[in-house]
Amino acid sequence: MPTQHAVVLGGGLAGMLAAHVLAEHVDAVTIIDRDELPEGPDHRKGTPQARHTHVFVEGGYAALEDLLPGIVEELTGLGAQRLDHPTTILMRNPKGWRERLSPEAGVISASRSLTDWVVRRRVLAHPRITVAAPATVVGLLGDRRRVSGVRLRDRGATDTRRLTADLVIDATGRSSHTHEWLAEFKMPTVHREHIDSGIRYSTRVYQAPPGTPAGFPMLVVQSDPHSGRPAVAGMLSPIEHDRWIVTVVGPKHDPPPTTEAEYQPFLRGLPDPVLADLVAAATPLTPPHGFANTANHRHFYERARFWPDGLLVLGDAYATFNPIYGHGMATAALAARALRQRWQRHHPLLPGSARRAQRTIARVTEPAWRLATAQDLRLPHTTTTGRPPGKLARLHYRYADRMVAAIPGRPGILRTNLRVLTLLASPLRLFSPRMIWQILRGPRGTYLPEVPLTPAERKLLTPATGTTADS
Repeated sequence: MPTQHAVVLGGGLAGMLAAHVLAEHVDAVTIIDRDELPEGPDHRKGTPQARHTHVFVEGGYAALEDLLPGIVEELTGLGAQRLDHPTTILMRNPKGWRERLSPEAGVISASRSLTDWVVRRRVLAHPRITVAAPATVVGLLGDRRRVSGVRLRDRGATDTRRLTADLVIDATGRSSHTHEWLAEFKMPTVHREHIDSGIRYSTRVYQAPPGTPAGFPMLVVQSDPHSGRPAVAGMLSPIEHDRWIVTVVGPKHDPPPTTEAEYQPFLRGLPDPVLADLVAAATPLTPPHGFANTANHRHFYERARFWPDGLLVLGDAYATFNPIYGHGMATAALAARALRQRWQRHHPLLPGSARRAQRTIARVTEPAWRLATAQDLRLPHTTTTGRPPGKLARLHYRYADRMVAAIPGRPGILRTNLRVLTLLASPLRLFSPRMIWQILRGPRGTYLPEVPLTPAERKLLTPATGTTADS
């Protein structure tokens, strides 16, 4: 039998997981990235968003554990924090704080660099997977019927070289050029959607104050789409090495600050000052880092009238989400698991397999895409290449507002909503007859006016607002 060779473009999380799954079916997998991959948990140039808050929602880290057994324990052993809704993830919406209840769905909170490194170390231990020297991919080999490899330009070179492959996977992220390369094959342009809320991020890392109790919660102050500052929000999340990562959000016309002098005042201007009260006693470890590339963008390759064998597009190269919803890494893991299940039944190199696999990617991506875009379309400064929300979308918005209002005293509504948000359940669960009935009946309680911290956690609040443990 001839050697079967697959090439994965991109050494990020999506590319690594795709390579891991492919190694079960081909003789060799080559990963190509334009930069040197770090040997440790350091920032990778190809992930400019890595300095910001990253969480692995439970639907995603369950898939990751299926792919790489023991990976969750490995992450937590290195300091990643396993947090649970609504026990150690405390959220404030425009109506107030949720009460703390028994755990329903969780997240893993860690720096993106740690998560990438742990996954990368496990994947690259496979004897069939190698990383090529840094190179830029400048095109595809083949034609509209079959892709047979890639054209590369090595770092520092002026000419290009060819690398043949039986399967090429594009996991190059937001900078993907696959749509341009397919145009060179005279393929029709596929449908694309671009939904940009225009929000901006700014993130700092802090050393948690001395005496911070183990298991300190994540705190999220959500924005109010109906207020005069509809995109202003903030979150504090514990990560490895007893650190806190704090991200604030604002609209492009009033972005969150990237200067040290303005950062603390912005925190105090959030709908609740609790984040400012907490970090006032913490030690800043980094300056504020800004990030503006927050648009949702998707190429609907699965809708193409025909698709070449030997090509698959996944991860951010297929669909990118506003990072605030925490679904990017999870969708990559869910897609890799779905591909493994498909390829266990149908070999990835069979004729037509790439087209069917692309449809699998679309099916797995759809829930996260709908959740992210539906929320961003509510913001007043959102721009989109598609049609503006119609009557059905506005009906969904009213339903969502009523659902949020009905949560107090009705844990069934909260638990279903949390399972959807962490990609453990389909969004259709929100419209079950039981859910509709409970939502129509309304709340049986009220949201809390203050953050529900324990006495030990409350001791970390500064006396600036009079909300210390002694008050």
